[in-house]
Amino acid sequence: MNLIEENEIVKPIMLASIKIEAIAYRYCLHPLGLSWPAVQIMKIIEMFKEIKPSAICHAIGSSKSNVTQRLQWLEKQGLIEKSICTEGDKRQVAISLSDEGKRKLKSLNKTLKDSEVHLEKFFTKEELSNHIIFFNKFMAMLDQWEKCEKYH
Repeated sequence: MNLIEENEIVKPIMLASIKIEAIAYRYCLHPLGLSWPAVQIMKIIEMFKEIKPSAICHAIGSSKSNVTQRLQWLEKQGLIEKSICTEGDKRQVAISLSDEGKRKLKSLNKTLKDSEVHLEKFFTKEELSNHIIFFNKFMAMLDQWEKCEKYH
């Protein structure tokens, strides 16, 4: 496949990604006063119940200063709580969702569920099947690319 053919595949995927992100922000995140990075962090905290900031950095692949800044904002908004770790180094903190943080995520999940696009209304089963195969391979390629140091 030459570069022109690759761009014919990559460009629509990138444009769709931008459009999906804009729609998600406008209709799901903005009404709740959240950003995508804030939701990312809150979802990780929700998954682990309690987590150290360094583990959040690792999970989202972001710098310590970036995560610290976002955690400070989330704490100021009353969406997370910090506590002293009960095991190991007592200088370490553990992050958990506050009741308000849990409420916002629940509201976000409901909004997403309510606005769920029913793809079967727009695509045939065969089209959906082919797209699922393509996107699974595409995501595997991205995972492999992300791990490859020669690109970074």
